[in-house]
Amino acid sequence: MPFGKAGQLFDRLARLANARLLNKAELALDSGRFESLERYHLRGMWHFAAASLATLTVVVGGGLLCLPMFLSYLDGPLVEAAPWIYLFFPLVGIGSLLSGLKVPRALLLFGGSFVLGLFVLALR
Repeated sequence: MPFGKAGQLFDRLARLANARLLNKAELALDSGRFESLERYHLRGMWHFAAASLATLTVVVGGGLLCLPMFLSYLDGPLVEAAPWIYLFFPLVGIGSLLSGLKVPRALLLFGGSFVLGLFVLALR
């Protein structure tokens, strides 16, 4: 979640860039240069695509950098107490993906993974 804040920053930058494009498009309309409007529109879509790619890069890159810390913890006493703990992470991932797709089962999967995590903590 801390890496997700980067997404807010990139989204804000894309919106600021698109606001400047809107001003350019209005000036182009006033001067009768209609052929440049399509270029401005495509450039605006590119801003959001680049923001999404930058967010994905930061989230995945940051997660990969943090992964060794979590794996060293999981290979310790937690796995000895509950070897099925490896189901926890895919359930959270599946719940996140399905919630992004607006699938109602996402809440069930996400809640189930939460309960599973609490159960594992209770065993410790």
